[in-house]
Amino acid sequence: MPNQIPDIYKAAIRRYEEITKTKLDDPSIARLATLDDLTKAIEAKNKEFTAFRAKRHGIFAALSVAMRPIELVGDLAAGGASMAFPPSSLVFGAVSSLINAAKDVSANYDAIMDLLDTLKDFTVRLEVYNREKISKSLSDKLADILVTLIDIFALSRKEIKDGRLFYFAKNVFLGNDVKIQDAVAKLAKLTESEDRLVGAETLTEVKKSGCTLDGVSMTVTSTGFAVNQMSGDISKVSIDVSRLTQRFDALMVASHESTAEVRETNGRSHQRHIKEVLQPSVSALDWYDKINRTRIANTGNWIREETFFRSWMNKEMPVLWIAGNPGAGKSYIASNIISFLREQYPQGVHHTSNVSVAYFFFKDDHPDTRSFDQALRDIAYQMSQNDPAYAKYIASTCDSAQEIKSLPSLWRTIFVKYFLENKDVDSSAYLLLDGIDESDPDSREQFFELAKDLQEASDARIQIVMLGRPQLIDEFEMTADMTQVPTIYVTARNNSDDIVHYIESSIKKSAYLKRAPKALQAEIVEKLSSGAQGMFIWVNFMLKDLLKKQNEHAIRTALNKAPRGLDKMIRHVLEGYSISLKDNVEAAEDLNTLLAWVTCAQRPLKLDELDTLLKVKSPTGDGNWWLEGTLRKQFASFFMLTRVDGLTTADLQRTKTLRDDFEVDLDDEISTDAFDDVENDTNFDSDPATTEVTFCHASIGDFFRKESETKAIAGEDCPSIGLEYHDSKVSVLKTCLEVLCSKPSSDTWTRAAKLLPFIRSFWIPILDTVDVAKTSTNDKIFIGTAIVKVLSDAQILLNVVGDLKQEQFCQENVDLFEKWVTDSEIFKALPKENQDWVQSTSQNRAELVLPYAKYVAEQWLRGLSTDAKVFAAIIYAYISLCKKDPNWNLNTPEKIMEAAEWCNFEQNALWHRRLAMALREHEQWDAAIPHFQKALDLDPSMWLARVGEALSYMKRATKEAYRKAIELHKITLDVLEKTQPDDTLIGAGIQIYRHISLERLAFCLRSLDEQHAALETLERAFIDYNRCNKCVCAQLDLYSRAGRHEDIMKLLNGLNEPIKGLDYTRLSESLLTEANYKAEAYFEIISEAALKMNEIPFTFEIYRNAIAAARKQYKSVQAAHLELCLATLYDRYGYDSERAASMWERIVDTYRSTKAETEIAEVKWAASINLARHCLKQTVEVGKDTSEAERCGAILERLAKVKTGSQTTITASESTTMLGAWYKLVGRDEEARACFQVQVRECIRMLSDDDPTNDEDAYWKLIFVLAAAGDDKNINALFWEVFNVDQNDGSDKAVEEGSSKSNDRVDETPGKHVEQSQFEDTDRDDVRDKVSDSVPEDNKFVANMTCDGCFQGILPGNIAICRYCFNIAICRDCFVLLKAGELPVNICSPKHAWFFVERISKEVRKARALDKLFIDGEHLSMDEWKKKLVVQWNI
Repeated sequence: MPNQIPDIYKAAIRRYEEITKTKLDDPSIARLATLDDLTKAIEAKNKEFTAFRAKRHGIFAALSVAMRPIELVGDLAAGGASMAFPPSSLVFGAVSSLINAAKDVSANYDAIMDLLDTLKDFTVRLEVYNREKISKSLSDKLADILVTLIDIFALSRKEIKDGRLFYFAKNVFLGNDVKIQDAVAKLAKLTESEDRLVGAETLTEVKKSGCTLDGVSMTVTSTGFAVNQMSGDISKVSIDVSRLTQRFDALMVASHESTAEVRETNGRSHQRHIKEVLQPSVSALDWYDKINRTRIANTGNWIREETFFRSWMNKEMPVLWIAGNPGAGKSYIASNIISFLREQYPQGVHHTSNVSVAYFFFKDDHPDTRSFDQALRDIAYQMSQNDPAYAKYIASTCDSAQEIKSLPSLWRTIFVKYFLENKDVDSSAYLLLDGIDESDPDSREQFFELAKDLQEASDARIQIVMLGRPQLIDEFEMTADMTQVPTIYVTARNNSDDIVHYIESSIKKSAYLKRAPKALQAEIVEKLSSGAQGMFIWVNFMLKDLLKKQNEHAIRTALNKAPRGLDKMIRHVLEGYSISLKDNVEAAEDLNTLLAWVTCAQRPLKLDELDTLLKVKSPTGDGNWWLEGTLRKQFASFFMLTRVDGLTTADLQRTKTLRDDFEVDLDDEISTDAFDDVENDTNFDSDPATTEVTFCHASIGDFFRKESETKAIAGEDCPSIGLEYHDSKVSVLKTCLEVLCSKPSSDTWTRAAKLLPFIRSFWIPILDTVDVAKTSTNDKIFIGTAIVKVLSDAQILLNVVGDLKQEQFCQENVDLFEKWVTDSEIFKALPKENQDWVQSTSQNRAELVLPYAKYVAEQWLRGLSTDAKVFAAIIYAYISLCKKDPNWNLNTPEKIMEAAEWCNFEQNALWHRRLAMALREHEQWDAAIPHFQKALDLDPSMWLARVGEALSYMKRATKEAYRKAIELHKITLDVLEKTQPDDTLIGAGIQIYRHISLERLAFCLRSLDEQHAALETLERAFIDYNRCNKCVCAQLDLYSRAGRHEDIMKLLNGLNEPIKGLDYTRLSESLLTEANYKAEAYFEIISEAALKMNEIPFTFEIYRNAIAAARKQYKSVQAAHLELCLATLYDRYGYDSERAASMWERIVDTYRSTKAETEIAEVKWAASINLARHCLKQTVEVGKDTSEAERCGAILERLAKVKTGSQTTITASESTTMLGAWYKLVGRDEEARACFQVQVRECIRMLSDDDPTNDEDAYWKLIFVLAAAGDDKNINALFWEVFNVDQNDGSDKAVEEGSSKSNDRVDETPGKHVEQSQFEDTDRDDVRDKVSDSVPEDNKFVANMTCDGCFQGILPGNIAICRYCFNIAICRDCFVLLKAGELPVNICSPKHAWFFVERISKEVRKARALDKLFIDGEHLSMDEWKKKLVVQWNI
């Protein structure tokens, strides 16, 4: 049979030429035989392009990975046929043509790298054929694969030539073109088919040669893994709309960020991608922090001496169990183990061991803290924070969370592939999982099954210790197929000393008990330790009980009558509340309500939800005036409150005295003669909307969930306290249904508003837990009747549908409803019309939720709701339910159309517009546009259809689409200008719709670089609605770019007016909205304009007012951000550095235990850098031998070092560089070198990994570290490396002279190339005017660095960097003013030492042309330079 492969490639060449309109079989293509040939050809074509050179390393790295396998299989894919153009050459030609088409557009190069990164996962398999002959079938399959690659490159080239990539984010090819999607999907199928073919041929060969079955298993496993990997990569096909939205926001607020801010942002982008993929929580970090802070020193140390633990530490066994009963201190042991491991292997400081320590604490009060999926995500994220190599692996392996959506795929991809199968890395990890018994049983069983991999791996680099209750060990051994798993049991025998220490420390800490006679204290220790039976929580309950006793006799009585066992102790506490609340029946009822709801709720309830609940349950609707105080004090035995900023009750009490002097008291002036409320002296002021309430220990919830437990009562006249679990579930369910069935005008509805979202999502899960058989007849009838109302009453559906989700339309819920409504007692009690309705669903019980579907259909296609996406999904879920089809994903236009047609409404203009909305929101933009147009055809006056069509074009994000959107927006605005508001909902919102259209029009104009027109449009939009902060930010940005500082101040003053009905201004509202780490540009624009217009005091005022507003709204995180900004204003413009430093220090101290993953940590991080910079600056000012210098050094050490146990480790933070500079300043050279060495090591590691995207971050960091260290010879070379040598940097004269002398510090060594005198040889008056009046010239040149004095771009030859202030660089003019003490901004000091960067010389250009560095008169390759640096710094 003739070889058909040449014909396959001929067809591919024809198809390529049809798509791209260019020839692929050019003779030059034949010369592209190897990857080296390809890179040389690309280099030759593109070396003149600036953007190409900037991306060169990344492009060639991506090419190497994705195309190397193609080089290896080229001849094999020809099937032995003689061809003019080898298959690999055709692929290389298509790649070369694609890159050449990028035409120096940076975004195009980024997109190409993303495409190659995606394709590498398909091509990597082909390397296995390098050395083997293959069958004809396999050769044909390889030919199909290579032809498909050619198609993908052709389609991608067409996208670039059509100009569709300039504004796009990652994976733009895959997301925006259906043909490319289809081609990639075809590639996946081909590779999967090739995989199966390889497996089959391997099996045949193995059988022929008599190989063992083990060999077959190994082959099939390796090939099967590739299939799994490919299926995950198809998810890359859909574009991430949220990233485009983020780009929109960024465009609206971008400004002249300082170089330091840009670098800090870029340095964190890598971790943010990992965070997007892993979606970690902060639960584990919060729990470790809470437990570690309450753990008495040395508690749990005994575990370290256990034989099994030592063996586990020495990696003699991969899995260890630690088992104990509730309250035995397992979490304290977990905390001890984590601390011990972190002492051995310091985290986040680039320890040489490459060992990560990660952990998770399961808690049964929230789905996420019960989930093994979330546990593994959190653990992986913690490890990525410590191990850069592992972080790079995750970033390069996973593009989205979808790729690791299931627990098996997460375990396999993130853990097994890296730690068990990859033998080329030296990373390892110790993992700790605490509270296994509180995890979800299904995911726990799945994980136990996956844990087999640890036992089967020959060289597992993961050690896992699990802590839980003893009964789970059998479950693990059975599921994981492991016998006699090493287990350490926690009993009174081994933790008795810890119990004693806990009691003794608690007595010393108590202001009351520490005053007791020594004999009584000893008796307390003896009685409690002997009665504890190894349970810390029992001791805790007893200590809280003793604090209520008024004398020695009462304490002794309590000790002698102490209940034995945890359950009896909890009952004892309940009886205590029964006594103490004897005369406060309302408080007793509130406590019972709180206990019931916290026990039954399947997630932590918010403070305002519980407050709302008490109002609903109260006959008067009063609730509790200060619920937070009650929970933190009176009911603290049971409840714990968690704030978003991580502050505990003790923290809040400690920091109440730390209020800064700038704060205004939120209350009116209070007389000093007034009554002192000593009992409630701490005003906790937590945000009720975000503060969570849970039980302080899982065993409390376990106790209340026991069906055998009843309420406790202390006496005849005392109230019953506690709950009976089933009765509580019934009561909670009845309250939910009562709220859902209430009329919007009723008191119940009004009171329950804040609780309604929770009830909507909770009533079905709580219904599922209630046993019909155990429920009384009256309760059954109430519940059943209410269910029928909720399911069928049109007036009530509105209450329920608000948070309805498609997942609720499942067979399990239908079965649950059927169980209740068909119960004989309930059915008989129903009104006749309800009975008839229930009976009508007997043939198809899915019709029980048909009224829901009909109501949703009405809201979708005939209503005004904007939830078209959700409503369409719900309808399709109902259709799937009726079909008994579990696949209800709404992912094609056809499915959305099917859902719309099921609704059976007239297909009028409104129907088409609402359908188009659903299509657009499901990212089917091309399908949406015709329906918007059809709506306009049917009703030309339906301007909302034109609004929707314009938005659909905007979603396409091409220049052509933006122009079409502009046309549509302008037509809409003309219509709206002529439309008078009326009483209809749409009519009343004419002004808002006009604002939205103007805002969108401005965005389109900015996207086409029509900045002036965009600004005028935004000004019109702002007049219509001034509370849109997006418009405020966009105007500020455009004003700033145009240097219109006066207009910025006019805008701010106009906003500084009170909002009607509120006690703060529109400007305070705007500042609050932008109080986050992403809004640095907003602050910089305001502060720069205020400086230019001499209105800095105005900024003090507005930020103080915003802080007061934040505090009144209990927004502690936003208040901290605003405090950080105010401190910066005081320091930079107010010349009040001491006040700023006290504010920074207060922030650092207040949030000292905050972990890096929380938003408040961003504030703490920035405050730490600013405080460190201040301390170093202060040392220079006052002199290194003063006590103030010593104090500053102590603060720097606290900021830069971490103490774990007895060890102190230097971190890799920015503060470490400044600590090194301080050590150097005071003559402690060895310690200084140690600080710099940590930073240099990190940078070398970044430059040596396989990720070229982080190289620039490493260069910048090295520049400032080496400047502080005085290592001058490397600094110029690094500057030149990150600057583009071909830009108009004004260095022509320097090039002609060819000068390349080295720099030295100011005031130390004469004969510098760039002299200090050269920087100072300028008239100060001219400079002052220039700095004060400078206006950005965006098109003058593109600079990599911005002056921190005047915010203008600066280039080599005009840059001075401070050796003390990390990340501070200024231009020649600002340096002159600084030395004269006349710089308008307060940065650095005239006393500081500086490094002056040389201009780019001819020698530097020669070196760059050779892809080398020019250092100290030598041309060095990157590897040669790194080796020298390693030797120099002894790394």
